[in-house]
Amino acid sequence: MQQIHLLLDIGNSRVKMALTRPEAFLGKAPPLRSADLTAEGLLAAFSTLLAAHHVEAKDLAGALLCSVVPNVESLVFETIAPLLSVPLHAVPKHIPVPLTTSYLTPQTLGSDRLVEAYAARKLFPASKLIVVDLGTAITIDCVENASFLGGLILPGPSLARQALARATAQLPEVTLSQEMAPFSPGQSTEACIAIGLAWGLRVLVRGLVEESRRYLGGQATVVGTGGYAQSFQDFFDEVRPDLVLEGLRLLSSDRS
Repeated sequence: MQQIHLLLDIGNSRVKMALTRPEAFLGKAPPLRSADLTAEGLLAAFSTLLAAHHVEAKDLAGALLCSVVPNVESLVFETIAPLLSVPLHAVPKHIPVPLTTSYLTPQTLGSDRLVEAYAARKLFPASKLIVVDLGTAITIDCVENASFLGGLILPGPSLARQALARATAQLPEVTLSQEMAPFSPGQSTEACIAIGLAWGLRVLVRGLVEESRRYLGGQATVVGTGGYAQSFQDFFDEVRPDLVLEGLRLLSSDRS
């Protein structure tokens, strides 16, 4: 029987869980909301994922997680780790990511950014890469050969709309679609906000990707990931929605 590993991507908005073999994913659980995750909900999702693929927790050959939410990471260690017969390893805390970096504050470098950069490095042959994660926050990171060069961080679409509503007296918090509508001036306050945020972020991200490309010498493969990546897909050479999970899969394969 091939070795099966458990993978967890703990993000600011969602927790993603998957089972993988060395060469490919075996299955993925529906994402869970990070903000209201409970031990019961986590255990139910874990049990359902295992049962769907006829796997028992004690038979897992390894378990890796990447987390940017410390309290959810603690919940996972308290809830799932005791059920496993192998250690649950946090990346890069317990398992280093094989990229060099000159980041001045490595203790503050988001583990998701590093794992995404590693995944892109392993998946794509270009020596120069730009990895764009369009999630709760937007990150744009540069990779050259096996070096993580650093990048940019700015608010994602959801954070931007929440901040606009909270910092003003009369502007409402609107719902943003992950599908880009054609540009046109808004005919209501809600439409003005929705179009302004969607197209404003679009122009901003496009400009920052081009500046990053110029920094790298004009040539780079651009990889998009995160919940809003499909809305910006014409900016990217590749869209990989689960790039953190792919990075964890590749790390687990390298360790097998």
